[in-house]
Order: sequence, then structure tokens, then C-alpha cells
Amino acid sequence: MSENFYKVAGYDSVIPFSAESSEVYFEAAMEMGLFSVAEKGGLAGFILGLSIPFLMNKSYLVGTELAWWVEPEYRSTNIGVKLLEHIEKSAEEAGCVMWSMMCLESQAPEKMEELYLKLGYEPRERTFTKVLKRNL
Repeated sequence: MSENFYKVAGYDSVIPFSAESSEVYFEAAMEMGLFSVAEKGGLAGFILGLSIPFLMNKSYLVGTELAWWVEPEYRSTNIGVKLLEHIEKSAEEAGCVMWSMMCLESQAPEKMEELYLKLGYEPRERTFTKVLKRNL
């Protein structure tokens, strides 16, 4: 599923996917309690993130989602929201005072923004990416 997420994110056209590298982040997220999977007779989705001290005040932990994926056949169900709610609770239990979510430009960002706002998220930043080197 992580490779599917990677392809949809569009990074595979710039940097090749590495399952070994991906594993490092999954393991770190598991150690922090910030990795969850959903099953429906098999894997239906996952969410993972990391927590770090806040840049402007290291006395506070903040968390951010690194990847959130629901298999296409389950996207019209509540699996994605349940994963999100679960990781929010896990982040709070891990001591995070804030949790950040992102959305992929290729996956209906307007719809995701609507969902995030409905769930109490407030916009803070937007991310833009510039490719500096091609054909690595």
C-alpha cells in the first residue's frame, strides 16, 4: 500500500521508491504509537506519522501525518476517518499538542480540505515542491 500511495503522490517520477527506506519510517511511527492499519478481510488502509519537538518551543511535541492511504474500494466508507480519528487520539496520548494533516494534489484536495475543516482542522501552511535534479 505504501508504494501505491507513493505513486499517487507523484514522487516516483523524481525519486525511485525504496521499500527499505519506507520501512524505517513505518518502524519509527510504530515506536511512537503513530501507525494504524484498517482491515476488512485484508488490509484496507493505513495512516502513519511522527512527532517531534515544536520548532518554536521545544517544550511541546507536535505530530504530522506522513502517509494516509485507503484502498480505492473502501474510500466511500468511514475507514479513512476512523484511521484519522485513531491517530489523533494516539498522538494526544503520545503527548502531542497539535497534529497536522496534508493532502495530495492528485486526490481531490478541495474534498480533503472540506473534510479537515469539518473535523476541526485549521489551515496553517501550504507545501510546494520544486524538483532540483532529475533522473537520479
